[in-house]
Amino acid sequence: MVMDEMKALRMDIKEVKEDIIEMKRDISEMKMDIDDLKMDIGQMKTDINQVRGTMFRNDSMFYELLVKQHFEKDPAFEVYHSFILDRQEHQGSFDSVARDDELKEWNKALSLLKENGTLDDQSVVNLSLKPRCIEFNFVLARKNSTEVDIIEATSSELRHDGILWFKLIQLERQIRFYEKCFPTQYISRIGIIFPKGNNPHFDKSLKRLISSSTILERIRHYQKQKKFVLLPFGTKPFYQQKLYSKEE
Repeated sequence: MVMDEMKALRMDIKEVKEDIIEMKRDISEMKMDIDDLKMDIGQMKTDINQVRGTMFRNDSMFYELLVKQHFEKDPAFEVYHSFILDRQEHQGSFDSVARDDELKEWNKALSLLKENGTLDDQSVVNLSLKPRCIEFNFVLARKNSTEVDIIEATSSELRHDGILWFKLIQLERQIRFYEKCFPTQYISRIGIIFPKGNNPHFDKSLKRLISSSTILERIRHYQKQKKFVLLPFGTKPFYQQKLYSKEE
């Protein structure tokens, strides 16, 4: 009888071991399923970010199109949208903008903004003073004149200093390069155009940043001459707004 009990016990132990092995196999499969699920979630997050990025780009493009058509309604201007200055065509002028002292001061300011979290790595790269080219949202050239306006457009929510800094430095950079590349032309106005109702404190924030920066010297120059303008235009969502036709 003892032998039978021992035999039964061995059988029970064997079954328990088999159950444990099966449980380990199930746990391993569950871990694999969890890893697959994490990968799926990661891919979903990537897809969502890509969709958001596409929506933001489309929103920005549509807003710029609205702005372009708004400017084109004024017969006094030739409107240049996404106007580009290339280093290869303006090598000397590009080099003169990025002289040692100015380049050092510029890079120092960007580094500080990066260190305090105001600008990210890509923004610092995009705001380099030694670019391959410079793109302008809008250059408005007055007909039969050497006067131009340089206007930066943004559809962004202007609710924190990071975006304001980026747009101001972007505009400052455009002014510096345009002045060097076209010394016989006269910049009569600079500004930022943005959606109405975007940020009720935008004006105050903008003035505070301009006065505190060490590198926004050209913007301060035009501001003192009352040639720096803020142009609220359009309301979100932009896709609900009507684009005018050439016949209108």
